[in-house]
Amino acid sequence: MPPTKAKLVNLYKKENDPKVKERLLLIIRLREDGQIPFRIVKEMHRSNPWASDWLKRYDDEGIEGLKDRTKSGTDYPNYQKRQPTRLSKNLKKATKDGPQNRWKS
Repeated sequence: MPPTKAKLVNLYKKENDPKVKERLLLIIRLREDGQIPFRIVKEMHRSNPWASDWLKRYDDEGIEGLKDRTKSGTDYPNYQKRQPTRLSKNLKKATKDGPQNRWKS
């Protein structure tokens, strides 16, 4: 059973993450207040696909679906550890093979 409007409003008031608050507001205005989706996204300065994506996640996952997920990509702490080594190797090579050894007139 989906949460009531009172519960959604209460969650909205307690939420600290502004992105999640915005998504909760979308759900409240669309599902509970019955407002027209086009008007909501226009007033929120958002796109229709943005609203559709968050509505789908809400329908599939409930309130938890409105929270950001961790993103895959570079493992930043390990990336930082590797960078100085790579940089120092490149600097050593550049100074050893300096421009005086490469440029000939």
